[in-house]
Amino acid sequence: MFKRARYQFGYLRRKPRKRGPDVWVWERSSTGPDGRRKRDSVIIGSIEQYPTEAQAWRGAESFRIAINSPDPNEGVLFGALVDRYVREKLPKRYSTASKYRSWLTHHVKPKWGDVPISKVKPLLVEEWLTSLDLAPKSKGHLRSIMHILFNWAMKWELVDLDKMNPMN
Repeated sequence: MFKRARYQFGYLRRKPRKRGPDVWVWERSSTGPDGRRKRDSVIIGSIEQYPTEAQAWRGAESFRIAINSPDPNEGVLFGALVDRYVREKLPKRYSTASKYRSWLTHHVKPKWGDVPISKVKPLLVEEWLTSLDLAPKSKGHLRSIMHILFNWAMKWELVDLDKMNPMN
């Protein structure tokens, strides 16, 4: 008998700390190698970082797309792709990682964070880049980062593999 795979949303809770601000914790249940059920939890961030539960859910989205099959990806936000990239694939070299993180947090995520990946189109990105008050070289760096993000979205099957990278 075929067993249907279930999409896991997990659940979010606010956890108090003895020192410092409360944190948002995302939890899900999974099956271990011995077949027993267990709970996995990840700290999403502090309440200073995510003041509302809705913002914390957006922060947890990158974890959900990492554990679930790629089928229900229609509504995956570009911000979740950025979060997953920063968490898993940011270059190890400090200077490169620092620059990428700066471009992502100051330019890419504020503009594209709440947009579904399927709605980020090359023409829109090009118009956005030309509207920025940055040097041409800086705009080139942003375009390169967008290209890298789309490459990872294709590898993680968040966008169709049949199509070429829209940022080519």
